[in-house]
Order: sequence, then C-alpha cells, then structure tokens
Amino acid sequence: MPFGIIGQTYTFHTLFVDSLNNPTPVNNPEIEVYTFDKQGNKVILVAAGTVLSAVPNTVGEYIYLWTIPQGWTHGVGVPATAFMKGTDPNDGSISISEETVTVTDSPVGWVGMKVGQAGIVSRFLK
Repeated sequence: MPFGIIGQTYTFHTLFVDSLNNPTPVNNPEIEVYTFDKQGNKVILVAAGTVLSAVPNTVGEYIYLWTIPQGWTHGVGVPATAFMKGTDPNDGSISISEETVTVTDSPVGWVGMKVGQAGIVSRFLK
C-alpha cells in the first residue's frame, strides 16, 4: 500500500479501460475520498462528485491531487480510500476503481518506500 505524508500532496491515479482492456476516456470522471474515525464512523475527506483531472497526452488516465491536512486527527498509519468512477461514453456503463493510501507523519521508518513511489492498487468493476 502506498504512503502519504501529513501536510504533503498525494496523487490518486486511475486508468479506465473498456471491455477489451483498452484505455478509454470516460464522461464525468469523479472521486470521493474517505477514512474512518476511531469510533468507526465514515469521515468524508473529499466529497463525492469532485472532478478528476485528465492526464495530458494520455487516454483514460485521470488524477486527483490531495493535500493531506496538516491537522490530520485520525491517527498515524490510518488508511484513506478513494473511489474513482467514470461513465463509458459508448454504452453508459459505470467503471469504478479504488485506491487506498496509508497516512503517516514521516517517511522515516517505512523501509523501501519513497515519497511519490508508485504503489497503486486498483480494482476495476463494470
């Protein structure tokens, strides 16, 4: 699982593909980011419907730059999860991907990880 550092920017990334696994642009690409507090309640960090940005000069790739709040109160090592979705312009089906980042206060102690290192885990549902 990738790591994000409190007070720094983390990039959520997804690639949308069609039924033949070819990269494809989507309509209405959006993201929602959330975590859970110590009582198990869902906490919205980025509201559903927030627009993803298309990656220039690519097909089907989208990103969202999320600055992890300096005042992060949910604990170190707590995951934040993003659901990203878009609508296939050809058949109207909705594709969803998920990415989870572990929020930490420092890169020290996380052996083998560098800030910004790719470590994306996505699941594609159609």
